[in-house]
Amino acid sequence: MRVGRHPDQSGYRSFMVLKAEVDGLAGERPHIRRRDEATPAGQPASVFANSVGMKRRGWYPALHDAGHAPAFWSRHPVTRRAVLYVSEDDMVEFHRRFLTPMTMQQEFGLHRQTCTARLRAADVKPFSPGGVDFGPLYVRKEAEPVLRRAANSDAD
Repeated sequence: MRVGRHPDQSGYRSFMVLKAEVDGLAGERPHIRRRDEATPAGQPASVFANSVGMKRRGWYPALHDAGHAPAFWSRHPVTRRAVLYVSEDDMVEFHRRFLTPMTMQQEFGLHRQTCTARLRAADVKPFSPGGVDFGPLYVRKEAEPVLRRAANSDAD
């Protein structure tokens, strides 16, 4: 095994070895991604959640596990860990059913705080089946009419 020394460290911290060589000692073969290895269709659920403005860790998996959002589990092509992925069809289905403050802002042209204030004033509550808090997630059928009226009244 090759051992190196990091010049900016001292003591045991300064010793460096290649992870692949340590894994070889343990009898493990490092995973090397092959050119023909397929990546899952879609994107990780965490990336999709961030794209719709829901940055709370584990938000989309919780929504999926509760049966309210479509997704599928697949192995990450490099790390081989199980990762929740959202396909293009899953994204369309999510947007057909739900609105988040960020998607409201993009779709209706109103600031997201204005959107949520209008929804509160119209007594439209965030989606929380059985009292489970999924954050500022709204059912489109309930929120859209209120936001359409608000967008039209602001346009006049």
